[in-house]
Amino acid sequence: IPQDLSGKMLTFPKEEDDDDVKLMTPK
Repeated sequence: IPQDLSGKMLTFPKEEDDDDVKLMTPK
């Protein structure tokens, strides 16, 4: 897994950055 902004956002907990995760991962 590349240590890019996208990767970091995906790995970050949803509770931590729900907004960021939503932007990166479409529901």
